[in-house]
Amino acid sequence: MKRLQSFLLLAIVCSITTAVFGQDLNEALWEAAKENDAAKIQSLLDQGVDVNAKNKYGATALTFAADRTNYEAAKVLIENGADVNAKDTFYNATPLQWVAYKGHAGITRMMLENGADLSNDTPIQWAAFSGNTEIVLMMLEYGANQGSALMAAVRSGNTELVSSILHAAKFETENLSQPLATAVNAENEEITKMLEGAGATLPEDFKKKNREEETEPEVTLSAEDVLEEGAGVETPANWPSFRGSHASGVADGQYPPTVWNAETGLNIRWKTAIPGLAHSSPVIWNDYMFLTTAISGDTTAEYRVGLYGDVGAANDNSVHSWRIYCLNKRSGDVVWEKTAYEGVPRVKRHTKGTQANSTPVTNGDVVVALFGSEGLFCYDMDGNLLWQTDLGRLDGGWFYDAGYEWGHASSPIIHNNTVIVQCDKHEDSYIAAYDLKTGESVWRTSRDEIPSWGTPTLVETKDRTEVVTNAAGYVRGYDADTGNELWKLVMNSEVNVATPVLYDDIVYVTSGYAPNRPVFAIKPGGSGDLTLPDSLDSGDNILWRKKRDGTYMPTPIAYGGYLYTLANNGVVICYDAKTGEQQYKVRVAGRGGVAFTASPVAADGRIFFTGEDGDIYVVKAGPKFERIAINKIGEICMASPAISDGMIFIRSQHHIYGIGRSEL
Repeated sequence: MKRLQSFLLLAIVCSITTAVFGQDLNEALWEAAKENDAAKIQSLLDQGVDVNAKNKYGATALTFAADRTNYEAAKVLIENGADVNAKDTFYNATPLQWVAYKGHAGITRMMLENGADLSNDTPIQWAAFSGNTEIVLMMLEYGANQGSALMAAVRSGNTELVSSILHAAKFETENLSQPLATAVNAENEEITKMLEGAGATLPEDFKKKNREEETEPEVTLSAEDVLEEGAGVETPANWPSFRGSHASGVADGQYPPTVWNAETGLNIRWKTAIPGLAHSSPVIWNDYMFLTTAISGDTTAEYRVGLYGDVGAANDNSVHSWRIYCLNKRSGDVVWEKTAYEGVPRVKRHTKGTQANSTPVTNGDVVVALFGSEGLFCYDMDGNLLWQTDLGRLDGGWFYDAGYEWGHASSPIIHNNTVIVQCDKHEDSYIAAYDLKTGESVWRTSRDEIPSWGTPTLVETKDRTEVVTNAAGYVRGYDADTGNELWKLVMNSEVNVATPVLYDDIVYVTSGYAPNRPVFAIKPGGSGDLTLPDSLDSGDNILWRKKRDGTYMPTPIAYGGYLYTLANNGVVICYDAKTGEQQYKVRVAGRGGVAFTASPVAADGRIFFTGEDGDIYVVKAGPKFERIAINKIGEICMASPAISDGMIFIRSQHHIYGIGRSEL
């Protein structure tokens, strides 16, 4: 009997060792593919590692080599039998699709010569959308669908690529009708003429899309709509953290102006230059405004805005200076400026991100700034450093491949005598509270989460204060005094940026990363796992939920009985906050192509939506969409505005603007 027990124990140990060792070798293979280490790949394959081993998202070594355009790695993998048609389980993409998007002719041809499947139109569409002309023409040479390539090129507006496809392929004139209709509706005259020159005619059932007039609408405000332009502020409000109190974004009774224009100076009270790059928002206490920035030593480092989906990090390894500013909110004068840290960033930033994404927080006694991997810094109101804490390397990035770093963005919040931070990363994620006076750890709770970028939100209930967090695995509620997890709710969306929003004792949480794009209305005070069965859209602690139409970057806003979500492409959906019934769905800019990253804010019957191009759209609150103003800043705007004391404060790429009625 003892011999049998010993044999079984040995078998179990061997099985576990083999599984762990095998997984380690698989990891080594994937990393070698990412690093383009052909010799190491061959050595691992000679040891018996499966060339087609998949990670939890179904990606193979060839997937990683293709995505990073690593030719030597791709070559040795294909020579050893790597499946060129292996699809991952998340994006349902083949290695050919990744390399077609990134653009490497040598790897593309090698895959085509080894049986890469072109019966699916996706690879050539990805290549066309990316403008990789050489690869598009190569795929056409191997029999890819020329119609799909042409349509993708027309939709992307790539004139050169459209011309190349028309010259390389032969089209029947009737097959050019739909591309022509697409070009006409996109109002692309050059491509339209090109297609007409190739013999294209519009389909008989063609209908030109109605486009909303893009000129600035007439502003007609009445006492019933919003409080009159000259209204005064009885009690100036503070805006102490990201999107103000509880991240609500609401500042009723503060009466910011409805119209302004930075180009003409209309209602621009002051304008102050702030060096560096930052997406952090301003925060306000009485007459003081605080904001952060990170100044790179490389002024030419890549920074791209707009609607795109590249996962790459910016190539900026220069020495940075992380700074915090205190301004007088009435004049814009710099009261003090402090350098918190200088050095080479410990983590790269996304090409659309900065090294100062997190908004500071204040309680009127101290101001706390979080500079991601560079640490947490606490100052008194005169700019004296009280303490600093290293939070570790916060390597937020692409869930699919941890090698792509995007940086940190979650902002700190203050609860009683502690500051709370949410630090989600690829491994060892946590949420923690630190003593405001000393910086010493009060509590720290581990989180089984991958990177997320939303800010935690404080929620007061009858018996306790909850900290609500949004992340890939779960929406969670913690006890703010102890850090103990109280409840959780499956989110199941791999990238989460939006902050939970408290309104009328309900917490609203959204995520917009396909395929799971939920919107939740959650009743605080629950316990345990609140996850609903798939067949239900409400429950004891879930007022309502939507399984689609959740939004990605901007945090939603709840105001006046309605919840408003804002998509990156400017689509606003208005829901009844209590029932979830959709009231309208409309593009706030009235046209496509305008990107939105900043979160909306509201005051006195108006909602302000900030476009990346510097146009701020003012919409009347309520169940019917009514845009009442478009205000121009004239610079890139990525940060969410702040509102206080008759003014709205807009941060652009290079300045902070104090906007208030000129007569006040």
